[in-house]
Amino acid sequence: MDFDQIITSRRSIRFFSSKPVATDLLTEILTLANYAPSWSDSQPWQVYLAQGETLAKIKAAHQKATAVKLATSPTLAPMRRRFWEDFARENMHNNSEAMRAFVGGAENLTEFNQAQTDLFNAPVICYLTIPQKAPDWSLFDLGLFSQSLTLAAKSRGVDSIIAYELIKYTDQLKATLQIPASENLIAGIALGYRDSHALNDYQSPRRPLAEFVHTFD
Repeated sequence: MDFDQIITSRRSIRFFSSKPVATDLLTEILTLANYAPSWSDSQPWQVYLAQGETLAKIKAAHQKATAVKLATSPTLAPMRRRFWEDFARENMHNNSEAMRAFVGGAENLTEFNQAQTDLFNAPVICYLTIPQKAPDWSLFDLGLFSQSLTLAAKSRGVDSIIAYELIKYTDQLKATLQIPASENLIAGIALGYRDSHALNDYQSPRRPLAEFVHTFD
């Protein structure tokens, strides 16, 4: 698969099969991701891989927390859509409408909501941290590492999703994964192999270049 195919065919997978990801394959993916650039080559990221019994424990705790509507504790608080800029709200709205149309109406998104509660049935989740004392620029670095990880995974035939759902209950996760208090848990990336669910074929609409590229000659 060439790079164009990797970047255009990679999409967020919401329904993973039960097929495990081999340990040597995870090592290859993380080795490639580690070539991501960072400020002054600081390489500020730490990766906590959850799978097997540990991930089963995380999933059970997540399901329970969701059921009782436990207060969320993400390191980076999400912002309500009404506070976003108009163009961003329109992009999010267009994506929601496109997804509803793809599945045949909002009523058919019930499975999707359940998939979130089940953490997408992912066999592996990578939890990414940076030091609490890191500069804001390290967030940019972690974004580069995250993109590199998902594309490296795709190059090896492994699917992925980066989702807020994965890190909603940060306090629980840090305790389970023994993440030091000196580290901020920022992102979660689920890895695995897509199952046959139709929603896995959904591709979100992309903005035309004319809307965001500003050229000066």
